[in-house]
Amino acid sequence: MKVDQMVKAGEIDSDSDFTTKDFCLQAVIYIEKILKIQRVPIIVGGSNLYIDKLVEDHVFMFKYKYDSCYILIDVEQSVLNRRVDMRVDQMVKAGLVDEVRQIFISDADYTKGI
Repeated sequence: MKVDQMVKAGEIDSDSDFTTKDFCLQAVIYIEKILKIQRVPIIVGGSNLYIDKLVEDHVFMFKYKYDSCYILIDVEQSVLNRRVDMRVDQMVKAGLVDEVRQIFISDADYTKGI
């Protein structure tokens, strides 16, 4: 059985309030599962808010329990903005607007994000 079949994160319902605490609880569960099958867990991407909570919160003891390596990308804001602008243009050309139209619900409460 492949690792991705053994340890697979679930999907979070878009209507739920998935907090940084929820993320940390789930991350610790999956980290332990991955370590039990003698693999290296890798946490990638997302908001630094969630990663910071996981690493710095004393309840989860992450930085005291696990050997960790952090790889950060530090880039000037103007460079990042150009890259994001180009990526959004590519996504729009590839059909992003039509894709969003298919999932848009006119009477939904979008004040909580997605």
